[in-house]
Amino acid sequence: MDIKNLAYILEAYKCRSINKAAQNVYISQSHLSSIIKNVESEIGYAVFIRTPSGLTATDEGRYFLENAEKIVKNWSSILDVPDIFRDRNTLTICCTPSSNIFQYFLDYKELYPAKCSDTFLESGLKETMTGIVNRRCRIGILMMLESQLPKYSQLASDYKLDFTVMKQHIPMHVYMSRSHPLAGAARVTRADLSCYPTVTDVNLDTDDRLSLSDGRQNTLYVSDRGTSYDAVCKGGYLLAGLIHPGNLETMDCVSKPLTDGEPVAICLIKSQLYELNLREQQFIAFLSRRLSCL
Repeated sequence: MDIKNLAYILEAYKCRSINKAAQNVYISQSHLSSIIKNVESEIGYAVFIRTPSGLTATDEGRYFLENAEKIVKNWSSILDVPDIFRDRNTLTICCTPSSNIFQYFLDYKELYPAKCSDTFLESGLKETMTGIVNRRCRIGILMMLESQLPKYSQLASDYKLDFTVMKQHIPMHVYMSRSHPLAGAARVTRADLSCYPTVTDVNLDTDDRLSLSDGRQNTLYVSDRGTSYDAVCKGGYLLAGLIHPGNLETMDCVSKPLTDGEPVAICLIKSQLYELNLREQQFIAFLSRRLSCL
């Protein structure tokens, strides 16, 4: 049975008219009538009842049409291969916001130059997973609190994604300007931070925020990383997370381990149906080496 014929029959059901459907798919009315008749003969039952008001599906026909629609959609998905799967030499990465990971990405590209266009997108945890499921990117990198690992591991399994923990037990850090009252401390606790303002990203949901803002009223919500850094450097705000050491020097800031903060994990996700290309394998190995130094 030709899949194209199934699509023609579905169009006839949608239009409730053989004549109208034939016009929509650019074939003759007699040809479409012949296709329906031949398919009904092949499956052994009528799909449609012809009435003065148009086509009506039989009980068996409704079952046939429901399954025919699934077949046509699946076939369309097979034909509609995204560009990211056609170009087997590029890197397409979705990542939760992290200056560390982005700097590692830039370091990799400098060390292993390639004449191709790569993609690095930042989004929240759920959006990053969606980007892999929807084939917007091939590799997803997630930074999360360790308590979130079971939740996102299960989500990955539900969506048929490989989920690999690349690094665990990363201490949470607090970032502040060198002139901040806490800058001279060896380490800090949440109690130490209670009377100081904090900054966090308004675009991220609760799962994404490695923040100090839980239950705090003195919190500044901003919309991008650059503004967060300005708030820390120029406004005396505190920021939780992981910032690349090179950025700390540029920002003239210091980091302090949060002794009673929950540790952070960094994980890798990809579709179970996708085989990594050589550059992706190379980048993941490079990233693993860098993360081992955290």
